Amino acid sequence: MLARYDSDLHNHLEPSTAFRGSSPDIQNELIHSISELMTMEIKKEISKVNYFSLILDETSDVMMKCQLASVLRYVTADGNVEERFLRFTDVSSDRSANSLFNHALEILNDFECGPKLIAQTHDGAAVMASQHAGVKAKIREQYPNAIFVHCYAHRLNLVLAQSASFIKEVKVFFATLSGFRTFFAKSTKRTEALDSHLRKRFPSIAPTRWQYHSRLAETVHEYREGIENLLVSIIEEPEEWDVETISSARGLLSLLRDFDFNFMLKIFSSIFPYSGALFKILQTKRSDIAFCNTKIDEFKHHMQKLRGGFDHLWSEMENVFDSNGPTRPKRIRIDSMSGEERKNLL
Repeated sequence: MLARYDSDLHNHLEPSTAFRGSSPDIQNELIHSISELMTMEIKKEISKVNYFSLILDETSDVMMKCQLASVLRYVTADGNVEERFLRFTDVSSDRSANSLFNHALEILNDFECGPKLIAQTHDGAAVMASQHAGVKAKIREQYPNAIFVHCYAHRLNLVLAQSASFIKEVKVFFATLSGFRTFFAKSTKRTEALDSHLRKRFPSIAPTRWQYHSRLAETVHEYREGIENLLVSIIEEPEEWDVETISSARGLLSLLRDFDFNFMLKIFSSIFPYSGALFKILQTKRSDIAFCNTKIDEFKHHMQKLRGGFDHLWSEMENVFDSNGPTRPKRIRIDSMSGEERKNLL
């Protein structure tokens, strides 16, 4: 089949009568041989450089096995920055700091380059970045020059996520926001109704990835009116839906008409486009330090500007809710408070 799309493979298979190399065993042997050859070339490059850094990162494959990716980064004699991927290692059975450290040590010994190690980078998980018992600390004990460099895109993600989790109102907002996706994803009939009315689905959420929350918030903000109309149609056609669907639709509709929720949605819809763009920039290999610093300063300036316009944004939201009449309550959770008290709370 592949020969239909690859002329070189077709030219090899068509005239061949003895060796085609298409059996799984032969293909695995070829892959293994290529891997050994590439490893030898990387070792040659490493032997000629003066220093390098080690990059470790964990991820889950389609079989839900935890794979540790290992990468070496260094500058060659001609001034080129190279990142060489070495291998994936299955660490599902043991993800302790000792196990991951032994894996790093095995790589350094295999490439005979430990004394040249001057930097290490990985995510901020405790098993990795702990000051005393993490992989970072264990590597520093063996190689004191291996300073730890945190992934700045990941750090931005952690700052935003942790900040949100320590503010009660914001934490409640994101918890309730996830209810929209859960509601429609729980039933194929609801999903079909969403496709029919909005032609848009809610993105999934990953608790450790801030940008996934941003996608959901931006989707609800952009399609808010359509979502509200869909929920109203569900409530007004009780014969078409089950009791749980109708009850949940009422709750989500009240949420869409709640002042707190809409104010938070407006705030974060003004933040996410900038934080998302900054996150992508920090992950781009072509971005240099000066450019990244400029973009970080721009993001800080935007946040300060947004903070300075808080009073205006609050008044704007109050006017919107006042103009919609008494059928849309301003508040659901704390409507006994005065406007100034609610403003100070948020």
